[in-house]
Amino acid sequence: MFDDIPVGALVALATFLREKGEYQRSLKILETLKKKPLSGEEKKLLYLNLALVYKKAGFLDRAEDSLLKGIREFPAEGIFYYELGLLYRDAGKLEEAVEFFEKASQLKREYKEELIYTKLYLADTYAEMGRTDKALRILRKLDITVPIPLFYFVLSKLYYFIGENNKGFEKALQGMKLSKEHVSVFLELIERFEPLTLEKLEFLKKELGLVLPVGKLLYKKYIETGNGESALKILEELVEKYPYEPEVMEDYLRVLWDSGRRKLVAEKIGEFLERLKKAKKKYRCCL
Repeated sequence: MFDDIPVGALVALATFLREKGEYQRSLKILETLKKKPLSGEEKKLLYLNLALVYKKAGFLDRAEDSLLKGIREFPAEGIFYYELGLLYRDAGKLEEAVEFFEKASQLKREYKEELIYTKLYLADTYAEMGRTDKALRILRKLDITVPIPLFYFVLSKLYYFIGENNKGFEKALQGMKLSKEHVSVFLELIERFEPLTLEKLEFLKKELGLVLPVGKLLYKKYIETGNGESALKILEELVEKYPYEPEVMEDYLRVLWDSGRRKLVAEKIGEFLERLKKAKKKYRCCL
């Protein structure tokens, strides 16, 4: 059926079908190629694409077999080690994943990032299991040239697990400074081991600026302690910085209402609705 079609074209067609989710048709083409006389490069393409389709279709054992076959026949080809590392990592086999990522990164430097992240996931797993010695050993041996938030997350957790809360908090703060997008994750980590007191939240605001997750916790803490004016001040700053955050606006209006400034509540609702109208018009203009 495919006798007159070049191998490269058939692999391209199988890849197209895989991306469309038509795994059976893709596999039919690739399995047919097994019967053809293939060059070394064509065999590499075949084994790799068979593995990718089998993985997508949920046949992980067959994907593994195809990648191992590629490694046996082409031991210097990093992509097979890399894909096998991904397969094991996705299956939760982190130790095996690290082994194959190590080999892949030795053959090709570009695979090093996956190796680092997988080692960090493995260290995190060891920490959760109480194997803090193994986790620490992994972290000490990591070759990281650019700081990674996950590194500080795992290191912070490790310090908390061994009872060094000050160092745990310090490393969490470093991670938050490195990536404001991950502040919520670090705050959850801290709260798992120690309470986020008013003093700590005020310190975090000073160090990080008024980021939304810290601001929310801070004004709620002020409300809990009966300090409505401080809560209102934080809420005003948040509303200014995050004008479309519904929870913040709702709490802001509630605090204003409870403080007896009901006329101001009506004005703020009017301003908010006007902002929404302008934003809607601006969005329509961009379509």
